[in-house]
Amino acid sequence: MEIAFRRRSGHGAKLSIAHLVATIVAMGRRWWRWRRERNELLVMDDRMLKDIGLTRLDAKAIARKPFWRS
Repeated sequence: MEIAFRRRSGHGAKLSIAHLVATIVAMGRRWWRWRRERNELLVMDDRMLKDIGLTRLDAKAIARKPFWRS
């Protein structure tokens, strides 16, 4: 019985590296969006926060949460 192994042309390694880079870029964009949104929330005045149903303490608590738990 002969066993044949297929040779890989290296495309698998390139695809996984490309996937890794894309994942890192997506995480960076997600973090940047999180940071921008939290900053916008903190600079709102009390009237604007009340309009969206939040208090100043709520806004600070949301801003303190790590981005992976949002």
